[in-house]
Amino acid sequence: MNRGLTIAVQLGNEEEKAAILDAIGNTYNILNKQDEAIRSYEDALEVKKRLGDKGGIAGTLNFIAQAQATMGKSELALKNFQQALSIRREMGDKQGQARNLADLGLFTRSWASTTKP
Repeated sequence: MNRGLTIAVQLGNEEEKAAILDAIGNTYNILNKQDEAIRSYEDALEVKKRLGDKGGIAGTLNFIAQAQATMGKSELALKNFQQALSIRREMGDKQGQARNLADLGLFTRSWASTTKP
């Protein structure tokens, strides 16, 4: 993946760079290296903001929230899940909203089960 990132950067392909950074973040997340995942997602988020890619921004915020939830950073995760959902609603993206709501629901259910007295 790093080779792909290097090529995307050399070609000036910002969309591909952001997609590869998300994929790298997903790989780190699967490997339980959430700090590295979040760094990669934040780099992808920066590119997507420069491009004005609202759907991409929402998707990456959702990835960040998932990693934060895994780390036990529930308040930050909730904030990012909600921000992603807000962007999807603003865009009128029903499928994106459904994905974000599903992820938010799973997170809320998990969070509720760990915060009960």
